[in-house]
Amino acid sequence: MLAYESLTTKPWQYYRGPNVWNEPTDKTFNYGGHQAAGKFIASGMIEAGFDVSYAYKPLHHQLGHAFLNTLLFLDYDRKGFPYPVVPFQVNCYGRRVVATAGRRARDESVPKGR
Repeated sequence: MLAYESLTTKPWQYYRGPNVWNEPTDKTFNYGGHQAAGKFIASGMIEAGFDVSYAYKPLHHQLGHAFLNTLLFLDYDRKGFPYPVVPFQVNCYGRRVVATAGRRARDESVPKGR
């Protein structure tokens, strides 16, 4: 859970290929965060027994590529993205991937309900 007040990023700073907008490498994007909402959601999940990681400020890069690409595409026409964002990850691999430690499993090799 990234409970930031705001997010400032330069998506093309380290990117080595062309981008569809032909934006320069020093192009900066500013997005509004919602720290109170992020804290509220993280606290509620922790109280409900979920093991949630959270941050109130970035230590390195502002956003991972999956979050950043989403914001870039939501503002595809570059008119601005006026909505506050609270990025959070969800483990969506499911039981079969976890049970096989990432190896591809045949249906019969993983017990049902595990």
